[in-house]
Amino acid sequence: MMSKYTTEKKKREYHKICEGLDKEAKAEKKWVCFFCDRPLGGGCDHHHVAGKTGLSDNGIPLYLDPDGIVLCHRACHRAYHDTTIEKLLKSPYYVVLMEKIHYICKAKYWNMKLKQDEFLDKGI
Repeated sequence: MMSKYTTEKKKREYHKICEGLDKEAKAEKKWVCFFCDRPLGGGCDHHHVAGKTGLSDNGIPLYLDPDGIVLCHRACHRAYHDTTIEKLLKSPYYVVLMEKIHYICKAKYWNMKLKQDEFLDKGI
């Protein structure tokens, strides 16, 4: 079990990473939602493309790996988590999402690809 100190330290590190991502996106004029590509406005959510548990392929906990975190509107984030595989496959961001997952964690990519293939096989 993680100590309270470790948990708090991890939270602080995560918030620092998110703040860095936000600052970078604003500086590079990329302050847009990953899912809908519209401007983010005042604040945003941070979506972990390969989930939060486990390690990325470069050995960083997925929770803390900035390469696996994208900025998004809260509503778009919720909609993503509530969507079906059918709708996900038709979404304009699906290909880029899969590329990001593949880059960050190949095991999670292949798991997602398997779900995609199982769904597509059922449609035949």
